[in-house]
Amino acid sequence: MTVPAYGGFPATVMTVTAGTPEHCRSDARAFTRYAVLYLRPFPSDADVYRVQARLQFIDFKAHLCDLATLRETFSRRLTLQQRRYIVPRFSFLGPTGHELTAAARK
Repeated sequence: MTVPAYGGFPATVMTVTAGTPEHCRSDARAFTRYAVLYLRPFPSDADVYRVQARLQFIDFKAHLCDLATLRETFSRRLTLQQRRYIVPRFSFLGPTGHELTAAARK
């Protein structure tokens, strides 16, 4: 999997391997934790949290994790309004962002 260049960091290639369910849940929790921290009011390290969320999302994808795991964790910790605020600012999510802003599924 090629990770696009970001800021001053060059593009890199990651090996794609199936992650365990626990690894995927851990990545989903970490991504969500950084998304929550991103919402902190100024002054905060919003850029740092965005970069950390990006790294966790890339790891999640590289381990072929089920998007339902991320969607469940993300929607449990953040309201729909918060998710809709974050997703456009996390452009690295691409089409996955739409899945994360959908109303929580029961």
